[in-house]
Amino acid sequence: VDHILLAGDLTDTGAASELEAVAAALRGRDANLISVVPGNHDIARFYPFSNKENQRSVFKHAFSEFLTPGPNRLESDEYFPFVKTIKKGFVLVGLDSTILGRPIWALEGSLGEKQLRKISELLDSRAYSDSNLIFLIHHDPLARTGILPPHNVLADAARFKNLLFSALENKAARSICVIFGHTHEKKFECLRGVSFVCIPGFAFVKNKPCFTQIQINASGGLRGTF
Repeated sequence: VDHILLAGDLTDTGAASELEAVAAALRGRDANLISVVPGNHDIARFYPFSNKENQRSVFKHAFSEFLTPGPNRLESDEYFPFVKTIKKGFVLVGLDSTILGRPIWALEGSLGEKQLRKISELLDSRAYSDSNLIFLIHHDPLARTGILPPHNVLADAARFKNLLFSALENKAARSICVIFGHTHEKKFECLRGVSFVCIPGFAFVKNKPCFTQIQINASGGLRGTF
């Protein structure tokens, strides 16, 4: 295994005690081999309501070593999007699609103007034209809801996908793959050369770990084992 990706919803209610318990389970492992992004359960608050405003900072503090360790941090006070070289020729971009302060049952996500602008700048720079780019996000950029109500999708999915399609057409990356969760179902689609992989969940079934193994070869070819 070259890298472990956690695509959000690491907790039930996003309580600080839950976030810390997950972070504690990860500590002691090589932080360079693990990457984390938040899901709506980690950021959108249910209880206590008084902590809505600082929930994103609580998440960042708990998982800072698995976000942008060392010199890769884009800005000193922010973590998303973060960029990691996880292996020669493979670059990970971590995104935050959660909406701060929303209740857990309001499941819609959004990248927002700032992240979309930084993604555009990253791709326009052509700094990764010889790399396979992997985008890690919680919400479904295919705008399909699975078992969820129809409004619980990534609101700016079209803009995000168009950035990726344009980048691949302009050879700003060797390949582009988007890995996400949220909809609780496994699926793989290739649209205009960009691979989209939904992982059904990281969990335990009858005390046995459940995960998705994804293999990406040097030319961007992809194979998943669910």
